[in-house]
Amino acid sequence: MESNKFSVLFHTDGYGKFYYSCFLCLALWCAISGLCQAAVSKPRIAIINEKAFHLEVVGGLIQVLSPYIDTTTIYLHPLNFRERTFDFGFMDLLKEYPGRMRGLSSLSFPQFDVAIFVSPEYRVDYVREVIQRMQPRAVVMLIHNGDAPGVVHLPGLHSNTHFMTLAPHVAKFVNNRLNMTTVDWMLPLRPMQPVRPCDVVQDLPKCLSGFAIQGNMDSRRRNYTEIWRQLEARLNTSAELKRDSRFMVNVVGSGSPSKLEVPPRLAQRIAPHANLKFPEFYELIHHNFALIPTLASEAYFDRKFSSTLITSMVTGVPVIVNYRFLKSYTFLNQSHVYMQWNKEETMDSALRILQLSAEELAATRIALHSLRDSLNSRAAQQLQAIITAAMNAPPHHNDIFGGEEYGMGALKTVICWVKDT
Repeated sequence: MESNKFSVLFHTDGYGKFYYSCFLCLALWCAISGLCQAAVSKPRIAIINEKAFHLEVVGGLIQVLSPYIDTTTIYLHPLNFRERTFDFGFMDLLKEYPGRMRGLSSLSFPQFDVAIFVSPEYRVDYVREVIQRMQPRAVVMLIHNGDAPGVVHLPGLHSNTHFMTLAPHVAKFVNNRLNMTTVDWMLPLRPMQPVRPCDVVQDLPKCLSGFAIQGNMDSRRRNYTEIWRQLEARLNTSAELKRDSRFMVNVVGSGSPSKLEVPPRLAQRIAPHANLKFPEFYELIHHNFALIPTLASEAYFDRKFSSTLITSMVTGVPVIVNYRFLKSYTFLNQSHVYMQWNKEETMDSALRILQLSAEELAATRIALHSLRDSLNSRAAQQLQAIITAAMNAPPHHNDIFGGEEYGMGALKTVICWVKDT
């Protein structure tokens, strides 16, 4: 008689108990995972950064994917979880992030709907392995350097791949290199929250001091000696400028200050800040008048992305650029930067900036903040479109629940037995 309670839903004919058995299997599966409905309706997203650098890009992705925070997992190089001098303090910067973070493993991954790879061009073999294990519906390749050898090996790793770069000129280069037309760009950004913000307009000239050069202390990437020459030449022609302690350069980055080759006579005007962690790195730069890109390679204008620009957006500190820079980084205009005019050297521009009023300094920073919001909105819409399309596509694998991530461990199959009495 007990089975008659279910007779309305399950006819107890020859097939009834079979259907009932299937129903119990599904119920048990849902009870174990607790996510039958959520797994179907909420996209599972993975952000994978196999290298121990480019973490500011990861921060930007976290910012624009905040609506999916409860089903997003971030995979980082294990060094970013350790107390070492070169761990960059990224975990300190994200100490309030409520989502899941994992150290990268080569052994096992749960299944995800969308996998986003940061700088995949550096380890194509690892990217291939992760895709095979995660079985995502869609893949996003966010390429940093368009001329990296690995770029040409990225197509074909997944049938639904979206190629992205961080700037329009890099997207154009990768399109040409891969003989494609669909490579796009996006620049997600996570703004820093300074401990001592320079946010009172009338106090800006006093809150700010110096001009910053950021990034690896490597003369192959940055032309330091040219800036030292210009700095010394201006100091030698103005007694008033010698008394202005704000006319100096902060070099903030990783590496050895000895590589900067600072002339002893400029030791009081050039301040190296080596191997700071992210919070201190951003805090120091926030209090500078402007950032100086000092690009030593032509590649940053047609195939590579300058990390100085991300630092500018994150800290709200404008960069000093020329027309050529604007021609490559086309999302910028003169309201977002300090222009280096024709026949003008970088430190000439720096001298002009020192003479700006508090209102003029604030106007450029406000425009930069607005641009950051616009770029984040654009990146969020691009990723939303990819995620929505992926969720409307058939699963890439039969296991649609991605068990391990949701607490199911090694459980892959549930077998239900119903005794026929």
